[in-house]
Amino acid sequence: MKCIEVEIKYGDRKTKLTLPCEERELYLALEKLNITEKVSGYFIDNVIIPPTLRTIENKFVNLDELNYLAKRMDGFDKGEASKFYAVMQQEKFTELKDMINLTFNLQCYTLLQDVSNIEAVGKKHYLTTHIVMGEEEAKQIDFKKIGQELWNTGKGKLTDYGILFKNEDWEIEEIYDGKVFPYYSYSGEELLTVEIEHNGKNEYLYLPDSPTAIAKAISRLGATMLEDCKFKLYDFNIDNKNWCDRLIKFIENENIYDVNQLVNELSTAELDLNKLNTAIKYAMSKSQDFSESVESTLKLAKYINELEYFPYVSDYNELGQKIIETSEYYQLSPELEEYFDYDAFAEAYAEEREGELIDGDFICLNEYTTLDEILDDEIKVSHGEIKQ
Repeated sequence: MKCIEVEIKYGDRKTKLTLPCEERELYLALEKLNITEKVSGYFIDNVIIPPTLRTIENKFVNLDELNYLAKRMDGFDKGEASKFYAVMQQEKFTELKDMINLTFNLQCYTLLQDVSNIEAVGKKHYLTTHIVMGEEEAKQIDFKKIGQELWNTGKGKLTDYGILFKNEDWEIEEIYDGKVFPYYSYSGEELLTVEIEHNGKNEYLYLPDSPTAIAKAISRLGATMLEDCKFKLYDFNIDNKNWCDRLIKFIENENIYDVNQLVNELSTAELDLNKLNTAIKYAMSKSQDFSESVESTLKLAKYINELEYFPYVSDYNELGQKIIETSEYYQLSPELEEYFDYDAFAEAYAEEREGELIDGDFICLNEYTTLDEILDDEIKVSHGEIKQ
């Protein structure tokens, strides 16, 4: 959704920027300005939308701050958006820090857009300041009285979006300190969230993301080297303990840029995480030189189509039946099914392809592939699509 649209100026060049946007879009927009030096801020020549942000016109701003604000605004419902605009019109904030903090403090204001029913006014004000209300609690509250008391304060300010009251019992809390961004999952689609800690401050990575976004988060913390930061798993969007435990280990012990590359691979829709998990166990059992790391996991993910996988097989008899059912090369006449030795067939198949039954799954190599070729990144012939 387009929440903020501005024109940025540098020298005699201008470019339009629509926010929120991904890091790549931000880079492409700034590339049009042909900036050859490091700048601390970008000049906002014109705010196209929304009008209430025109207080930042003719000012230099941090575009990452502006983008974060746009992401917060994109999460508003209609009522929250109206209240935000009303407060901006009344308070005339000029600093992005104040605007970002406002998005976390909307409960500090009550906005009335319909005052025809004083009981409804009281109910809206109560819900604003209490956030939630139980059914039994609602029966005991005199909303009419609350609405009348609010109205009688005479402190409502008329805005283009309704009548705005400042809730004096609530103080605006500084969630954003002007340096590091508070936790906020904008898309909700990230595979995992990583918390970075440096000198008592925290930033958050929503992986997979661009390397530039990672570098910016580390820079906002004031860290100059990765070794100066502590990384830990903050949230995880897959209900899979094996992968959760594995990624915790990787995050804490390996380079975060490499972890990001792996998470990018894991987030692709066509990658079967259960198959890859079994492939890791398979490699550990077959190769004494195999060590579970980001690098080795990436190789197995890259060449996952070089491995055949049959989940949920309890024994070789069941495996034999599944191979026959799914294979393009093996055909069995229905009249012979009763006499066919599925056990012997599956055992021979497993021996030929170095297959193993692992925790109720079967995995093996394709006919012309070796595990060493996969781990050495030296596949010559592919039987599936290899990711470059």
